[in-house]
Amino acid sequence: MAFKNETTTHIGPMAQDFYQAFGLGVDSTSIAVLDAKGVAFAAIQALKIENDELKRTTSCAKGGGCWYQDKVFCT
Repeated sequence: MAFKNETTTHIGPMAQDFYQAFGLGVDSTSIAVLDAKGVAFAAIQALKIENDELKRTTSCAKGGGCWYQDKVFCT
């Protein structure tokens, strides 16, 4: 979607959608850079936790001992 008379295409959330989803910012007409970065960082942290858990369970499903951060979780 081009902005005003621009021919460049941008990708990103609409301010109204961002405000509704996260309740951050002064209103639903703009997205503060700090809020966008904070949401992105929180999402990255959540994905890392999920990925670590998937790696652990996948390794355990293959059989044998499952080591994760110097601890055995399954055998």
